[in-house]
Amino acid sequence: MVRAYAVPKVAWIRSKLGFDGCRLLEVGAGSGYMTHELAKFFEVTALDISRTQLRCNPVDRKVIGSAYELPFDDASFDIVFCANLLHHLNDPVRAIAEMERVSKRYLVVSEPNRKNPYAALAAAIPLLYPKDEWNIRNFTRSYLIRILESGTMRVIHHTYSLSGNF
Repeated sequence: MVRAYAVPKVAWIRSKLGFDGCRLLEVGAGSGYMTHELAKFFEVTALDISRTQLRCNPVDRKVIGSAYELPFDDASFDIVFCANLLHHLNDPVRAIAEMERVSKRYLVVSEPNRKNPYAALAAAIPLLYPKDEWNIRNFTRSYLIRILESGTMRVIHHTYSLSGNF
């Protein structure tokens, strides 16, 4: 199931950006279900706030840190990537600004949309889901584009699926 989730997303990223081998920072990398696929094509640094999650992550370059204060110099990575992270944060705009700061070229974001079956249930019956999932209710396509464009970057490619992420 993890492979079915990660493989098409990494293929989509590669098809839109058109280059491999560059430096990529994965913010909120956790145990590495996306990292595993990304590392096949990119030089990945995995960052997460959880030491426990990072222990399971398959890459060598692992950094414990917050999306709000990335411990890297400006323009340190060609691509900064996060998946299923922003809806867990109290201030996604602040995290995006940090990711934008350390990116030379691209910021790639994958988030569940509120019409995703899991998200729809979380929105309809929030008490059945952990509090850190409640923000998923806000994640419409227009909301995500608006917060992504709150800085200086612009959305150049996007996709949207009723059953998945965008």
